[in-house]
Amino acid sequence: MSGKFSFSKLVLGLTRPKAVTSGVVAYYLQPLIHGNNTALNMLFTAFSVLAYLIAILIVVVGDPFLIPPGSWRVAEVYRERLNRRWARHQVLFLSYLVTLGLIFISVLVLKAAPTQSIWLERIYLFLGILAFSYSLSIPSVLIATQRERIDSVIESRRRQEGISPRTDLGEGGTWLGRFSTLVSARQ
Repeated sequence: MSGKFSFSKLVLGLTRPKAVTSGVVAYYLQPLIHGNNTALNMLFTAFSVLAYLIAILIVVVGDPFLIPPGSWRVAEVYRERLNRRWARHQVLFLSYLVTLGLIFISVLVLKAAPTQSIWLERIYLFLGILAFSYSLSIPSVLIATQRERIDSVIESRRRQEGISPRTDLGEGGTWLGRFSTLVSARQ
């Protein structure tokens, strides 16, 4: 592996079952959304909130405070992991924005072009359902980020008091310590 993250591989890596399920559900839900302003407002609000949440998540996950102490190699491993997270979050953020844009366009063309409006509704429902299914992992990302922060603070305090890092997790006392231990063992 070259060590660089491929954005195109991430986009192409959509799992087929989620995409197929999203397409089928969008097709059958479309009649329920057509002309239903309450449902459109709910969808628009939900995806606006999700877009805001993912923007905050991008900032929180990228906090330099989370870079664990240690050598530059440890920081490099963390940066690669961070780039993968950012790419996933970027795809989610863009899918939320595209969903919002399609909702807006479908409202504009509803009366002028009803056939196109139906297909726009199916497309934004498909994209919205798919994006939402990937959004279900957001709580675990937030929890993992907070755990990393806590681990980093604890290890920093341990070093300040002259206590060696936890040996059960590897150098650094976190998942990154385990990973960096494996990396250094390979070299």
